Parts: sequence; structure tokens; C-alpha cells
Amino acid sequence: MMDIYLRKEISIGNMRSHNEVIDLRGKLKAKELAFGLSSDGGTWAILLETKNAKEIHDLVWTCYPEGSSNNEEQQRVAFNKLWTYWNKPHTQIKGNEIIKKVADDKDQNTDKKDLKVISFNDQAAILRLLKILDIKFFQEDINEQDAWYGYTKESIGNMLDFIHESRLLKNKILNKELHSRLQKFLKALDKFDSLCSKSVFGANEIWYRSIYADYDPEKRKEVSVKLNKLTTSAFKELDNLIVFLKENNIEVE
Repeated sequence: MMDIYLRKEISIGNMRSHNEVIDLRGKLKAKELAFGLSSDGGTWAILLETKNAKEIHDLVWTCYPEGSSNNEEQQRVAFNKLWTYWNKPHTQIKGNEIIKKVADDKDQNTDKKDLKVISFNDQAAILRLLKILDIKFFQEDINEQDAWYGYTKESIGNMLDFIHESRLLKNKILNKELHSRLQKFLKALDKFDSLCSKSVFGANEIWYRSIYADYDPEKRKEVSVKLNKLTTSAFKELDNLIVFLKENNIEVE
């Protein structure tokens, strides 16, 4: 690959970018598809093939030296812009591709929809997911928490990890009813996730606070009411999922 840094004049910014790219490439496990650099050599972009955007996002910030782009404000801006893209790309498949996708999904789900027994693998999978979420933590720090005061980063992190891991298991839960209830819960979480990601920022190491907190109390109240309704709806779907598991003699911690 051409090294654009072999030039007569190399600024401190160029060298920082150079070191950031080297550091990131040394840590990456994903396949690199393309690399781009600004004309002044100070800004770079790498296109990767990965199913874990959240992991890549977190990794990038470990490669920035202190005093460079690595500051809380930049991380907050990036987080708010990218959060809703982590689990579901904002793109659409068109034409024959969508027809093929629907057909493929139908084939993959045919056997699943005929099964009524919750297999050992299904039980293990759903219990692992719920452990990642931490039901009690979700109930206390998200469902029962007034959005006006914000959410802890730990509780939001657990929720995002749960969503990500659940997506990976989308076509691997074979029990029809279990699959349906899990998807309903995920759909409710997606609605909360979508609004929350646009409405909060990292106020400190522990809390996400409303972006309207300091200048628009009316908007803060309006959004808080919506978020509270969405968390109530999500917890209702979670409760339906847990009831189903208990009806099938599956103990949930």
C-alpha cells in the first residue's frame, strides 16, 4: 500500500494520524476493505467488514493519543451519530435482492415455526441473553428510572449488548413462540434505543443525561415522557417473555 506519509513536510497532525492508523490496524481482527485519507493527511477512514460495529467503535477510541481527537465531546458526538447504526444499518435492499432475502429467510425459518418444544439449546441461548441484559438492572435503572434524570451507562451498555447478541441469534431460536416473544421485546427496545440515542449524551463516566437539560426544559420534559412510555412498553414485552419461560418450567434469575 502506498504510504502517503513519505513526503518532505510531515506535520504533528499527520504523524498523529499515521500512528493512529498503525495502532488500529495492529488491533483489528476485521477484514479491511478500503482506506481513505484527506488531502492534508490529517483525517483518515477505514472501511471494514464486520458484524460488530459497537466493538469497532470502542476500539477506535483506544487508538487516539491524548490531546488529539480523543476527548469526551468527540466521543459523545460520535456515539450519538452511530448508536442506532450498530445493530441495524439504515439501508434498504431493492429489487431481486429483497426477493431473494425473503425467500432465504423463509427457508431458514420453516423448521423453526413447526417446533413447540423449547430445546436445551434454545433454553441456554435465551438464559444467556437475559444474563447479559440483567433483568433486575434493566427494571430498576431503565424501566423504573425517570428519563428526566437520565440513565446509567452500565444499564444502557447491557441493553445494547443484549440487542447485539440477540440479533446474532435471530434465526437460531427454533421455538416459534419463544422466537416471537423475543422479537417483540427487541422491537420495543429498538424504539426506545432509536429515541434515546438521539436524546442523551455522556455527562460523565457514569451517566447519560438529556441533551436538552441545560437549555430547553420543555423539550426535555416532552422527550422524557416519550422515553418513559417506551421503557414501560419494553418492560411489558420482557415480562411476557419471562412469563412464557416460567410456564415452560424455565427458571429465570
